[in-house]
Amino acid sequence: MHLNYDSAYWQNILGPNASAMPMEDKLHMMFSLMIFLRLSLAKVLEFIFTSKICEVRSRTSRFMGYTLSALTEDFKFPPGMIFRAWLENFPESRKYMQDMIKPVVQDIVEAESNKIINDPAIKIKMKTLTLKDIRGLLDPKKIMDRYKEKAPFTWMILHTFASLSNKSRKQKKRSKMPTTIDDDWDELFP
Repeated sequence: MHLNYDSAYWQNILGPNASAMPMEDKLHMMFSLMIFLRLSLAKVLEFIFTSKICEVRSRTSRFMGYTLSALTEDFKFPPGMIFRAWLENFPESRKYMQDMIKPVVQDIVEAESNKIINDPAIKIKMKTLTLKDIRGLLDPKKIMDRYKEKAPFTWMILHTFASLSNKSRKQKKRSKMPTTIDDDWDELFP
């Protein structure tokens, strides 16, 4: 499968120097063509992300990929740039985005939970269980390290909850008590 309108078609319509136009002009031209053709952005995006046409699929794959060597953070993972732009420029849509990502978050947390549950390091063998083993299993530092390793996404969520500023933490901060798990672990659990 190929696009119905190839480069030769557009060169004939726009002239041989069209590809040398400034990026801003190209973007305006593309969007004005969408408006002229009465194409909704939703239909264009659906076509881009569901198309089996090689040229479309190839560009979409590059967009969805992670490029470590990209010059800016925004272009290392372009969907992240789009997500941030949505949140910054359309804050009223945040609720709908949260509803949209909930199933993804649930899948990630469930998969990480299964990794923790199936971790051989926390399997208890009753025949050989000792008090030392119980203390080892319940050691907060070991639990924290295990979560960080086996469930990094869940750890990030738990860490965010644990380190958010609230009235109690503000009072403790004034009295020089530790406020974050990572920075003050040894003070919390000597």
